Amino acid sequence: MSATHSGICRHCDPGPHAAAVHASRVQPRTTVEAVNIQTEQALAAVCLSLIDRPGLLSAAETALLANAAQGLFPPDIGAIRAAILGGEDPLGDAFSALRSASSRRAAGAVYTPARIVQSMVSWLAAQGSPERIVDPGAGSGRFIIAAGAAFSDARLVAVEKDPLAALIL
Repeated sequence: MSATHSGICRHCDPGPHAAAVHASRVQPRTTVEAVNIQTEQALAAVCLSLIDRPGLLSAAETALLANAAQGLFPPDIGAIRAAILGGEDPLGDAFSALRSASSRRAAGAVYTPARIVQSMVSWLAAQGSPERIVDPGAGSGRFIIAAGAAFSDARLVAVEKDPLAALIL
């Protein structure tokens, strides 16, 4: 397993409001075309440019980044960072566009739509206040971020086995 997310996003300021900033992330607004990421190598390069603390990377993620084209960045990396901070999931959307639904499904990667994530979090809220929330196939973090916003005292554990998806997380 590649990544564990404990309420701190490698792409953003890890300050105390990180979960609140991500709370609206479950309503995607950026189109894949606007992000303009055409290959998995380019997506890895974008992730590299956004990661503030690369020391948290696994060996598989580091190996993936070693093969990433260092110069392949979209025209405005700041716009992608702003979209993420604004609650969008442009990297998860790009990942979903780059890999077919059938290949994602075969690997167990679903990328749950925002409205379903909200329903899942609402159901969880009706069950009480969990001490820990585990997302064993976190993808780009849509569920774990929404759950973290809803349950600020819960310990969050996000696990992702795909190194590229873990970079997005």
